[in-house]
Amino acid sequence: MLESPHIGESNEGTVENPIVLDTISKVTLAQVMNFHKALSCRRYENVPTLSLQQWSDALHLASSWGFASLRIFIIQNIDALAQDPLSRIQMADECGIKEWLHPAYAKLCARKAPLTAEEGRILGFERYTALWRIREEDLKATADRSLWDGQKSPRGEKTISSADIPLIKCRSKCCQIAFELNTKEKGFLARIAKAKELEAR
Repeated sequence: MLESPHIGESNEGTVENPIVLDTISKVTLAQVMNFHKALSCRRYENVPTLSLQQWSDALHLASSWGFASLRIFIIQNIDALAQDPLSRIQMADECGIKEWLHPAYAKLCARKAPLTAEEGRILGFERYTALWRIREEDLKATADRSLWDGQKSPRGEKTISSADIPLIKCRSKCCQIAFELNTKEKGFLARIAKAKELEAR
């Protein structure tokens, strides 16, 4: 992080030869303070009460600066606070939390409200269209099941009810996390895992 030509020399840090922090110039004071709170509490084993934004600031710096154990600690504490799927996706993209992506995609696929243009800008074209496709496939399948549930097929056989269809479980490691999904949301995980556009970056 420190690329000043005077690092390690006797005259480093003087007025004539200042230490230049170009690579971390975009870091704000608030981010550093929140990072310090998360870092300090681990020493005294007392988890601080921080907002989602404060934990996010600390996670961003811990990820950028390579504090691996602190990063794990922050992710464990932030998991219960970050319930909005789009926020989780953004945080996962920024800080490399790949295991958050598939469950968050499943939440977006299962909800009743359609994806918005703003969400599309955040997700990016490929992910946005992949999620739309999965949602449309599910809507069509649901409509087909509703049409035939409990009825006789044209051949006379009793059709399979939607209640009889087993839940497809995704065995991918990225799906085995604490973020809670309901039954409908879990049903999307296998299809999400197969979509190349939704592979972790």
